[in-house]
Amino acid sequence: MYSCPGCGSQMVFDIPTQGLKCGRCDRTMTVAEADQREARTAGSSFSVDLMTCPTCGAEIRALNTAAAAFCSYCGSSVMLQQTTEEVNPMSSLIPFQITRDQCFARYREMLKKSFCADHRLKANITADSFRGIYVPYHIYKASAVGDITLEGTETKGNDTYYYNTDVALNHHYTGILHDASREMPDSISEHITLSRDCTEKFVPFSPAYLSGFYADLPDTQPEKYISYARAEAVRQALDDTMPTLKDDSLTYSIGTAEKKLTELTHAEHTGDTMLPVWFMSMRSGNRMLYAVQNAVTRRR
Repeated sequence: MYSCPGCGSQMVFDIPTQGLKCGRCDRTMTVAEADQREARTAGSSFSVDLMTCPTCGAEIRALNTAAAAFCSYCGSSVMLQQTTEEVNPMSSLIPFQITRDQCFARYREMLKKSFCADHRLKANITADSFRGIYVPYHIYKASAVGDITLEGTETKGNDTYYYNTDVALNHHYTGILHDASREMPDSISEHITLSRDCTEKFVPFSPAYLSGFYADLPDTQPEKYISYARAEAVRQALDDTMPTLKDDSLTYSIGTAEKKLTELTHAEHTGDTMLPVWFMSMRSGNRMLYAVQNAVTRRR
């Protein structure tokens, strides 16, 4: 989609400059300049290459990227079936912030501390084994509002005393994320977490950010993860509430508090976005081994 105005070669997103760069003549453009040159308007649809794995049926999209010779999700070494698809953009995403080489360096650091790691993860993996993928996420907002009574205990000598502490809650949270891809295992995606200060890295969507990478699109219903969003709101509400009781000598039952908080929590879906990850998969016997690097921060 994005061609170099100098030599006509394809331009891809360059992480260090956060713009587009030509691999042949090194010419650069900002994302805004590239969209203006292509006469692209915000919210307009765009064409991508749709690659489907004939083994597991996983689908992945690509823009200005060579056809994939293996499936990231099932590890099959097959040429994925390729067609063209017109897609509608999301409202936002976070561009890749961590380069492939930085990801691989972090991976090797992790393996040095993992004495039980499968030896194939050390011997057969190179930087090129990692694929840059934009993973779709549902966005939720949630609130925990109301009065609850926390049950606390205090032990003095051989005696245990029981107390009730009334707490008024008025907590509101935005930007709760859960992956919207059926192919991405939830056990992996739920560990791709962002700190609250990462919200400033979200930018309006442009296909230019996808150029040179792969991308999934949402294929799960957002209602499926309402309970997850409520649970996250409960967790955050407890994190915000318990420190206010730090001068209290009582020990509180977190399990009971979570149950009571859940009854006061409401959550709703507010939209979808994309987060960048470096994703590696390999088959070891009957097992699939994965390594995933959050491409926004240094966290795994």
